[in-house]
Amino acid sequence: MIRDKDLSLLIDVYLRGTPRQGCFSANQTCADEFEQMKDLEGAISTATLSVTKQGKRHPHQRRLPASVLTEVKDRLLEKIKDVESCRNFDQLHGLVSGICRDVHGAGPLLAYDVSSRIAFGFRTVLPPVLVYLHAGAAKGAGKLGVSGPKAKLEDFPEPIRRLDAAQAEDFLCVFKDKF
Repeated sequence: MIRDKDLSLLIDVYLRGTPRQGCFSANQTCADEFEQMKDLEGAISTATLSVTKQGKRHPHQRRLPASVLTEVKDRLLEKIKDVESCRNFDQLHGLVSGICRDVHGAGPLLAYDVSSRIAFGFRTVLPPVLVYLHAGAAKGAGKLGVSGPKAKLEDFPEPIRRLDAAQAEDFLCVFKDKF
């Protein structure tokens, strides 16, 4: 298990990150890659199709067929009123996760990324207060003795509590192989 001192050093590196290193908070990454949307329909479309402002597919979804992303988009657009009524990240993530569970090929990472992009792009949803654990974030958390689909910041070693929940999720993924 990694010592708190070493974990603090990694967090310092993360917080000073550069685009070249890929070390950014989730919100900063969204700010750099996804424009703020003028309407919810645009936010849903941009978020689910995973297209950055450079017109490229986000690396997290590069292997997913366009048909999977389109199906998630279409199902979310059918539930636009439900999306509109979400007031916190957990509600939005629950809705998006339910849709992703019903679409073959869509998984937890897509659900988290889409939820994050909608929350950032439309700015009507509060940011996450829990750390969502999927893919790389789950691997990093597991090395620190934390498991489950999501966790409280208090469940992590003290140095990680300097981060907000979205940053912690990103940090766990980026540095999973350093723990």
